[in-house]
Amino acid sequence: MVRPTGVELCASHAGEHHIAGTVADVAFRGRGYEHAIDIPGHGLTSVFSDTRAERGEHVGLRLDPRGCHLFSAGPEGAARPASASRQPAPAAAPAPATS
Repeated sequence: MVRPTGVELCASHAGEHHIAGTVADVAFRGRGYEHAIDIPGHGLTSVFSDTRAERGEHVGLRLDPRGCHLFSAGPEGAARPASASRQPAPAAAPAPATS
C-alpha cells in the first residue's frame, strides 16, 4: 500500500523518480491538482500536487519510503514478516468447465 502523501510528482527527465507515466487527466481540487497518471502495464493512479502538469505530459513519480507499507499476501504469511518469504504464491486450481 502506498499512502497518497507518499507519492510526489516530479519531472521524468530529472532522474530522481521511481516510476514514470503520462498525465491522462488533471483537475483542480481546492488546495492543488489531482492528476490521473497512466502507468504503462499498471493502469491509472491518482497523484495530488501543488503544481499542475499538463495532459499528455510525461512525469515521474517519486515514492517516499515512509508512505509505503508492505503487508503479507495471506493468512499463511501472517506469522512471518512479508519480506521473509520470496516464494511465489501457489497457482490456483482451474475452475471446472460448465456447459
